[in-house]
Amino acid sequence: MSEEVVPSVTEFYRQKNILMTGATGFIGKATLYKLIKSLGEEIGQVYLLIRSGSNKRTKIGSPIDRLRNEILNNKAFLLLRKRMGSEIFDAIIDTKIKPISGNLISPDLSLSDREMITDQVQIVIHCAATIDYNERLDLALETNTLGTLRMIDLADECKNIEAFVYMSLAYLDSHLSDGHVQERVYPMFDDPERLLSEIVNLELDEIPKMTQRILEHYPNTHTFTKALTEHLILRRVDANRIEQIQGGKPQFPVGIVRATQVGAGVHEPLPGWVDGVTGANSTLFLMGKGVQAFPADIPTTLTADIVPVDYLARVILACASSLQKPGQRFMLPYNEIVNPGEDITVPDIEYFPLIYQVTGKPLFPPVDWRSIYEIVLSYWHRNAKTDLPHPNAYFTTNKSLFRAKFFIRQFANKINPVNQTIELASRVVEAMHPFLRHDYLFDHQNLIRLEHQLKDDDTFGINPIAMDWDDYITNYCFGLHACGGAELRNINVPKGWTCALYSKRHEPAPIILDKQIESIVFSMSDIHKRTERMLEELVLSLENPSRELKDKKKMEDWVNDFDASLDDWCHQDESLIEESKHIINLGHWLDRSESHEEHVTVEVLNDKRVGETIRQVVESSGVPQKTVVSEALKILQRMRERTELYYIWSAGALLNALFKRLFDSVRINEIDIVRLKKQLYGKHVVYIPVSKTMMDPLLLWYVCLRYDLPVPAVVCDEALALLGPISDILRIAGAYFVRRNRESRSPLSTAVTAAYTKVMLREHGAISLMIEKARSRTGRVQNAYHDGLINMVVEGTVEKEEPTVIVPVNITYERIPELKSLVAQVLDQKPTKAAELKKNEGKYGRTFIGFGDAFDLEEAVKEASLSKQRRASTIPVRDEDATADFIAHKAQQGQQNASVLSPTALVAATLLFGRTHGGISVKDIYRHVSWLKDEIALKNIHLDWQADEEVSTIVSYAFKLLDAAENITLDGKRMTPRTVVGVVDHVDNVMCLSYSASQLIEIFLPESLFSMVYLSIKDKVTRDALLRKFTFLVRLFKHEFIYPWKREETFSKLLDWFIQKGLLVLTANDDDGNEQYERVVNVEYNQEEYTRVCLLASLIYPILDAYWVTSCSLSVLCNLPYMPRKIVPVLSQWIAAHLIAGRRTIYREVLSTEASQNALDNLLAIGFIDAVHPKEKLSPDAQILLLELGVITNEDLVMVSDRKGKEKDGDNVEEDDDDDKNGDENCLSKLKDVASLCHEIEKYRYDQVNLPYNSQVFEKCQSQIKSILRLEKSFAKQRGVQLAREEDQMIQLVYSLKVAINAPLDDGVESRRISQAYNI
Repeated sequence: MSEEVVPSVTEFYRQKNILMTGATGFIGKATLYKLIKSLGEEIGQVYLLIRSGSNKRTKIGSPIDRLRNEILNNKAFLLLRKRMGSEIFDAIIDTKIKPISGNLISPDLSLSDREMITDQVQIVIHCAATIDYNERLDLALETNTLGTLRMIDLADECKNIEAFVYMSLAYLDSHLSDGHVQERVYPMFDDPERLLSEIVNLELDEIPKMTQRILEHYPNTHTFTKALTEHLILRRVDANRIEQIQGGKPQFPVGIVRATQVGAGVHEPLPGWVDGVTGANSTLFLMGKGVQAFPADIPTTLTADIVPVDYLARVILACASSLQKPGQRFMLPYNEIVNPGEDITVPDIEYFPLIYQVTGKPLFPPVDWRSIYEIVLSYWHRNAKTDLPHPNAYFTTNKSLFRAKFFIRQFANKINPVNQTIELASRVVEAMHPFLRHDYLFDHQNLIRLEHQLKDDDTFGINPIAMDWDDYITNYCFGLHACGGAELRNINVPKGWTCALYSKRHEPAPIILDKQIESIVFSMSDIHKRTERMLEELVLSLENPSRELKDKKKMEDWVNDFDASLDDWCHQDESLIEESKHIINLGHWLDRSESHEEHVTVEVLNDKRVGETIRQVVESSGVPQKTVVSEALKILQRMRERTELYYIWSAGALLNALFKRLFDSVRINEIDIVRLKKQLYGKHVVYIPVSKTMMDPLLLWYVCLRYDLPVPAVVCDEALALLGPISDILRIAGAYFVRRNRESRSPLSTAVTAAYTKVMLREHGAISLMIEKARSRTGRVQNAYHDGLINMVVEGTVEKEEPTVIVPVNITYERIPELKSLVAQVLDQKPTKAAELKKNEGKYGRTFIGFGDAFDLEEAVKEASLSKQRRASTIPVRDEDATADFIAHKAQQGQQNASVLSPTALVAATLLFGRTHGGISVKDIYRHVSWLKDEIALKNIHLDWQADEEVSTIVSYAFKLLDAAENITLDGKRMTPRTVVGVVDHVDNVMCLSYSASQLIEIFLPESLFSMVYLSIKDKVTRDALLRKFTFLVRLFKHEFIYPWKREETFSKLLDWFIQKGLLVLTANDDDGNEQYERVVNVEYNQEEYTRVCLLASLIYPILDAYWVTSCSLSVLCNLPYMPRKIVPVLSQWIAAHLIAGRRTIYREVLSTEASQNALDNLLAIGFIDAVHPKEKLSPDAQILLLELGVITNEDLVMVSDRKGKEKDGDNVEEDDDDDKNGDENCLSKLKDVASLCHEIEKYRYDQVNLPYNSQVFEKCQSQIKSILRLEKSFAKQRGVQLAREEDQMIQLVYSLKVAINAPLDDGVESRRISQAYNI
């Protein structure tokens, strides 16, 4: 061959015209995809020879139809269009990709324009072949052999032909011995040309006999015809050489590519992409159906020889670029006899055509079929809850059993048409069996040379892939699963992320957590049943935390199972546990000595603060010091953790099983893990996770154990010690229980808690604690609750000067087990009984854990001392809590920065937005969700939405998690783009969706507030007026949300954003020189942008309406001087129910007592109402009656605030530095009372039509409350108690509300749901 410089692949194909066959097949699609993706507009014309529908045997459509339906509608090309941009992609398809009609079995190929092909084509890639391995001999010959010869003739006619690539098989002759298979053509049992002639001249009735003769040497007609084709190509090349010597046309370059079993793509077109059940696809497909793919005589340790289709596509395209004209001096690549150990390469000999053998064995790490099946089994169990046979049962060595299973499969196929694909896959797999009984080693010297030539080519390079078989096979299964048309999401984590539940890390922690526990008492079956019982109890405890184990039998079963499990772990293989002792992040649990408890006791009692408190108690009460010390010891004994190393692993293993039962995956960014290990090395650690479920501390603890991060001792409220199974898990995980409520905590208890916390932090090294008062009932982050725990940590750090860091932790759940229980709590409903909760089979979606940047506690204390004049929070805090408040706010900012968003939140928010118009079409859901996704990307917030996932897949996935059957309505039986989707208009259903949608509020809070301002203006408005409106909303919600941003700076950015979007236009300056803007977008003009503004505002509108309703309920203070604080949310709920019934609001969320409680707390903090102690205002008789009605008398009363006195001091708002520059901005201070606040809120509500009508709501609520107070015989009088008029009316109102909400239904059953209680 001539020594020519081989051009780069990209350069070789630039503006070259290509003819391809088999483009509608698996390999052809992958090759065409690679051409379009990598070359784009630089490619020349690509002619696709496609069989036309005029064929009498099939009705398959015209070539252009097949291009559109079979190729361009494939997910690979739909995704490519999205990535390249529709305009560029469509232009390439229209101008570059040319489908032409043709047929391989036709003598002249039936080409529609043969002359055009011969004039223009420079490269021919021939991938077409019959896919039936047992096709009738004459038909297989026509397609595979004669069709290829016709393509060679066509290539020979091409005036500028530069390369011809033929796609062949590596598995051709099953009679070859084990060992090397050369890059040669092996001899046939007869002369190839004679065989061709015989078969061509056969009569129809002679074909079976000839077929039997062939099957004595080849396993099927497909492999025979492919082998025959290779021989005939060599004969044709040799004939051309002779012709060239005699002065004829020179031989064009020819390459033969052989592949073993072609499998799913590794990277391209997308991970796990498959098309049909050819090659290895058939084996994986059968495995996923539980159908045995291998006979008994094939060993289970057989190495799987799989070639990813994207790698093969690169080889096909790259080899064409490296082929050169052979000249006249070359050898045909017939096989040579090689002795064992002899070098098969012959130097200085040029072979032609070149044969490239593509095999997985030398290119990728070896893996056997049994290991692959175990991954397949795991995928189908996780993703479809399909129970496949155990590997021992699947890979049976019983031949009779295999034949029985084969018969059952065949019988099932006959009675079930759905299994036709199984039958097709079975035939493909059975065709491979003769080859799988051998251990072949395919030589690939030509491939190695090609690899070396392309070593620097990132686009077409064919370097061996560092295959991660777990990821590859999981993606493979997903591709096969999705190929069936199901809307699925891949369970594999994206690059850069890891899954804690299915981590493949090989450290001792994962080994022990995933270890199958053994027992010296119980059988494996007993252990499995015991674990199932324990998991069932844990799931029930999480789904309904208020549930009690009243059934003594169940309680005894749990205790017995729990104790037996601990006992089994204590008798585990000590060498395995000992191996874990190098994990330094287990703190003092690694080597807990017998004297440890005594040591801790001494440390606590010798603490300076404890000693001082004991002295003060002795002096103030006269109680003997010994008694006080004894009480301190009791407090310590109740509080302390008592776990040990075996219990830690027992808890870890049980949590591992529990979280696998609950979640698809628990995902963490690998960068976070690496970063944390560096930041936490050699330091004490305080984790501060968000508080959303009871699982938060356990999930964080488990992740730390899994990834060898400092495993914390969990600081829990003592209320969590009374939750049955969950409490038991917390105890063995090393939790200690404290009383968080300062008011109920004695000075001695506070001192002991502080001392013990300091000891734990110093000696164990890591703790985790919550800074929120309780679990979030709404899904949003709550303001910090100052229980003194952070103060204790700060005190210990400053005293000992030991490096301590705070680690903010954000946890995002797609769905939580206790959601229905939380909804019942926020609605003040009676708890749902456990029996009424639907078992969700553990499908609570994905969970994401984000770790914020760790910050040094001592540095934060110094920073807080410089910032005391401007506290981070707007919540009033004690002076001693100012530093803790600053640290808590800093931690919450870190939590927000570490947030990971689920697309389920986008779908839930869009569905709730649709309520304003009575529903929303599926097409509009896709549009809004896609827009929200793009906006989130601009904020650099991680959204769990991969580039290859379609919006339809995301929405379908979200519907399942959002309980579509229960919470959503459709206006038809089938979901199409025009289908209108509505929300079941029941408060329970709405609250479930609202919980999921709440993730978006923190993300879009500034935009949502500004959108409400935008929608509240009519025409023109000045910049100052916009700022005042924005400030009003910011300060109204200052205790509802956490603002990690500066108000004026954010306002300016939002104003610019709305101007850029064309929503506001700067018209001119007013008379005072203020900038004036005009709102130019409404429902008639630029509806798309208007709808987006409404969508953003809809995130906050329900909360605004809750404030509106609460302010309406406070109209009671116009008639009464005071009211029990606890009753205001109940009154708000009662008023809300009537407003909903009267269609004054569309937001069912206003029925939430938590929403009204938050609004009440905010109005108290702002100063519209004041709180006083009942004993200051109420008589003893009134207090007794309140107790009888369930109102505790140590809870505050609320009363109207003296706004006039407070106006002089402004709003006393402590906000960011730029907030007090303009006194006009503080609108709240100018509102004289609650009524004026209510009317001000109405200006921002989403109710443009009924706005004048709603302005009277406050007065109507006041009037309605008056009617209750005018009753002739009040509750107090019925009890024979004489009270002052104000007290009597207040008691009567409380009684009326209690009666209203607890009134029995018509059938006598007590009301349990708000809608039933209020008849809405």
